[in-house]
Amino acid sequence: MLQQEPFYQIGLILIAVHQELMLSQHIGVPVVVLPSFIDEQFVNYARVIKSFLHGYTSAQYWLRVKLLSSYDCAVAWRRWDFFRTLVRSNSKLFVALELSSESPEDIFMGPWCSEVVKSIFLPCDLFLKNAKGFPVLKKKHQSFVESFFRFPAIRYTLTGTPWHPCGIRPYLEYMQFLFQKRPPSSLIDNFSVGYEDYLQAPLQPLMDNLESSTYEVFEMDPVKYNLYEEAIYKALLDKKSGTRKSYADSQRVFSSSVNAEDPLVVCVVGAGRGPLVSRCLVAAARAEQQVEVCALEKNPNAVISLQKKNVEEWDGCVHVVCADMRFSGPPKQVDLLVSELLGSFGDNELSPECLDGAQLFLREGGVIIPTSYTSFIAPLMAPKLHAGLDTQPPSSLCLRKLTNFETPYVVRMKCAHVMSSPQPLFTFTHPNYETPIDNTRFGGKTYIMNTCGRLHGIVGFFEAVLYKDIVLSILPETHSVDMVSWFPIYFPIEKPISVRQNDEVTIYFWRKADKRKVWYEWCVKGPEASTIHNINARSYFIGF
Repeated sequence: MLQQEPFYQIGLILIAVHQELMLSQHIGVPVVVLPSFIDEQFVNYARVIKSFLHGYTSAQYWLRVKLLSSYDCAVAWRRWDFFRTLVRSNSKLFVALELSSESPEDIFMGPWCSEVVKSIFLPCDLFLKNAKGFPVLKKKHQSFVESFFRFPAIRYTLTGTPWHPCGIRPYLEYMQFLFQKRPPSSLIDNFSVGYEDYLQAPLQPLMDNLESSTYEVFEMDPVKYNLYEEAIYKALLDKKSGTRKSYADSQRVFSSSVNAEDPLVVCVVGAGRGPLVSRCLVAAARAEQQVEVCALEKNPNAVISLQKKNVEEWDGCVHVVCADMRFSGPPKQVDLLVSELLGSFGDNELSPECLDGAQLFLREGGVIIPTSYTSFIAPLMAPKLHAGLDTQPPSSLCLRKLTNFETPYVVRMKCAHVMSSPQPLFTFTHPNYETPIDNTRFGGKTYIMNTCGRLHGIVGFFEAVLYKDIVLSILPETHSVDMVSWFPIYFPIEKPISVRQNDEVTIYFWRKADKRKVWYEWCVKGPEASTIHNINARSYFIGF
């Protein structure tokens, strides 16, 4: 009987928890803070919570998790993750963190920064007395709290009895001071309000004709076009002092003579509504170089906008052509070919295939902007994104929701953690002089995990060399300042993989193609192995 008594007492506690949950539902409490883990009956505790959440309730439930030492912090996250798994990531269940006298090391903040943390509990005895007798946090505690300021919905809750004679007010004023001295929001943060952790299908501009509103969003990024203008300007300066040659191509016959005094021929392929065309004209004026500009666009609706702009803004000096750059081009050989077909993964809007076709119209020694671009990948922890895939409607009834986990998504990630530094994957260079040209690829990259956590997929970035030293990047370490045109790309895996700090994980990636389409396949090998996703383009492809 003595050995069974603790379990009997725990049973009473669980009954009390259930009764309090029933009462909270009865009186309509919008948020219920659940007590921390009950060690002796952890699974039974999860069962009580799940049985309640399984019924109808409109409230949110925040499970309070105390963070102790570095080691205990990692254990706490793993137990929270186990608890969430038992409850099956119910959309009403969230985590609330409680700091203690022992702050977690920075390395363990990653898992929590990827979670939807609803509140941080700060005991009053956690605060120290400064030289003037006011409450302040230790530097490590302060740093931890400040790292969550980028999540404005988090609530900071003071617990315990204030030791300051003025009560709770000095504590609140200190927290307000910390919040007010946070760095100002970046341009991309302001631009992406409402899009955080929102899964979007990547564009397919080659297969689909984009709408005017989509072009309008592209054109809102002056940073991208400033970089393009500078690249065009430098290329024109180099061409101005160089030599020009002509040649006859087996697929297209050009004029066999060229005069050094003739204007340089610049062609913008995939011109859209013409922002790059305008920048070409500005760059030419800066370089004091005469140019003939051709705007080539396959979308007949966008061509109308180009023709209108040619009359109203460009004084009719631009030759507008409605054609697919892979098969048709300008009437003259081109000295400079300019394109903005880059996607969030660099090549995922089929820039290699398009520019390989367009280079047939390039003069010998001609330049293509961008001259190269490289994709980067890294393992990603993103429970909110992964949970969102369960609620996405399947794009194929026969494969049901499997398609959701075999489709890449463009997303502005907020509740996510990159678990190791991104590594370069595939590079494409233009002009491409390979014979024959082959844009299929395979690569494997190995990573050491910087924290414990659960791997939910792969995050992708890209970096592009527009011309010489003009670089455009969405890599976190080298991100072009205030550029908002691209969000990272997310490749999910169907079943998340649990990892510990310093675990080794290898990502394998394929870029495959046939005559009609290009697609990616991917898998992950770590403590567990994932399946190969999107085999033979069964769920997702980029069409020609």
